Amino acid sequence: MIVPVTYFTSKPFDNLSVKSTKMYRSLTLTLHLSADIGLLRDKFLEFAKEEDSVIEHHKLLCYVTAQTGTAQTVTCYLMTSDPLAGWTAEMNVREKLLAFIRDNYPEWWPEKSW
Repeated sequence: MIVPVTYFTSKPFDNLSVKSTKMYRSLTLTLHLSADIGLLRDKFLEFAKEEDSVIEHHKLLCYVTAQTGTAQTVTCYLMTSDPLAGWTAEMNVREKLLAFIRDNYPEWWPEKSW
């Protein structure tokens, strides 16, 4: 069946392939190799569980996903009830993690290479 594109832009339709509004969100931090990932993971879990829109707490994940000679990339995943709530939860958790590092472990920031 061939349907002109104007049909979809001029008439509302339901996307039946969408079964849920749940959404995985990820946040990435680049930290010095000395950063304690276990402690960071614990703080991530604590902060994520405080967010009302974060669901399925048993699926929260936080792991080192890359490294260089001086830094490591830590990626944390959370699931939220809908896309907008997911964006908000991701930003809130990121800000809390950044504040935790800034206030308690400033040596975890990667070294400047300039």
